[in-house]
Amino acid sequence: ADMRITQAGIVEGLNGVMPPRESIPERIMEKGYPINFKTAGSLWTDDCVAAVMDKLKKSNLEDHSAVIFTTDHNRYDGKATCYQGGVHIPFGMKWPGIIKPGTKTNKRMSIQDLMPTFAAMAKTRIPDSIRIDGINRLEYLEKSKNIRNDDEILFFEFGYSRAVLAGKYKYIAFRLPKELHENMKNGIGEESYTFKGKLQDEPSVLRYPYYFDADQLYDLEADPEEQHSLAYNPE
Repeated sequence: ADMRITQAGIVEGLNGVMPPRESIPERIMEKGYPINFKTAGSLWTDDCVAAVMDKLKKSNLEDHSAVIFTTDHNRYDGKATCYQGGVHIPFGMKWPGIIKPGTKTNKRMSIQDLMPTFAAMAKTRIPDSIRIDGINRLEYLEKSKNIRNDDEILFFEFGYSRAVLAGKYKYIAFRLPKELHENMKNGIGEESYTFKGKLQDEPSVLRYPYYFDADQLYDLEADPEEQHSLAYNPE
C-alpha cells in the first residue's frame, strides 16, 4: 500500500514516520515470536501508536492531550455481527492528570458515546439541532479508582440483526426480509443468507452455531463465547 494515501488525500513527506514494513518479520523473529497475521498486525499497530505519541512529545503536547486506542470491531470471525466477537472491542485511554495509570473499569459504553464525551471534555455544548445517539460518559473517565457497573444497556444493529445487552444477558433478533426468507425456505440458492443479507461467505457463520436462529439469548457470564442460546430453553 502507498503510505502517502491518507483520508486527506495524497500527503508527501511521510517517509521515516514509522519503521518500514519490510522490517516487521525481522523484528518479530528477534523477539522469538512466530510470524503470522497476529504478530505482524500487533507490531504494526504498536508502530502506529508510537508514531502518534512521538509526535505529541516532540510538539510538547503529550501532557495536554487525551489519547484513545480502540477499533471498529473485535476478532475477524465476529466482524459484521452483533455477537461479542464483533461488538466487544478494546478501549484504552491516556489522559494525564485525569485518568490514573493502571485504572480499569467494567463500565459499558459505545463508540457513539465518544462524540458527546469529547464535547464535554472540551467544555463545548452540542447544538440542539444536532441529533446525537451517544451519551456523555465523562464521569466514567474522571474517576481515578477502579469502578464497576454492569447495569448499562447497549443496543446494536447490523444488517438484518438487532441486539440488546442488559446485565449479563444478550438478546439477538435476526429478521430477514420475506423474499430472502422464502428463498431459503424453498431452497433457492445453495447457501443461507447472513446478517448482511448476502449469501453465506463469512467465518462468523461457522463460529456461532445459532447464527441463523431468529431469536437468540445468551448468558454472557456463563457463555461469553455465545455458543449456547437460551432462547428456546423452557427454563
